[in-house]
Amino acid sequence: MTDEMAIHQAARKLIARYGQDAARQAELRAEELRAAGDAEGHTMWRDIHRAVVSTLKDPSGSVH
Repeated sequence: MTDEMAIHQAARKLIARYGQDAARQAELRAEELRAAGDAEGHTMWRDIHRAVVSTLKDPSGSVH
């Protein structure tokens, strides 16, 4: 599985769990990791956040 596929899979799972609040949940996690000094984790969760926002705008599931 590519990183891009994993990011979109994580985004879909967050949306399934949190619905419209998924973007906020991803943003919170990214900020927690940034505050903890985990730059790689922060970057990954920012990517997941973007994927969540994109998916919520286009729920057809197509990867952009």
